[in-house]
Amino acid sequence: MKLLALTALLFIACTPVMAQTSQCAKRADLMKQFEARYKEKPIAQGLARNGVMMGVFATEDRSAWTVIATAPSGISCIATDGVAWEVLDPKYGAEG
Repeated sequence: MKLLALTALLFIACTPVMAQTSQCAKRADLMKQFEARYKEKPIAQGLARNGVMMGVFATEDRSAWTVIATAPSGISCIATDGVAWEVLDPKYGAEG
């Protein structure tokens, strides 16, 4: 929960900078880009108290991942990305 709140805070603080670097787009457009370019699919999401939807995308082998923040307006911005995504507790990483 604290990580989600911290990421939402990061989104709010970085939105002007991110918008200037073209890291923001409609959520559906970013999802298509992640799938086509990086083979990343959504694996987790959560709604922050301020209404921002945080989403995690990763490759099937979890070797690469991206976190996006989607404002209530539907515009999403890349918050961060990285490598070696790891599910620490499998019951929370299971699909279904």
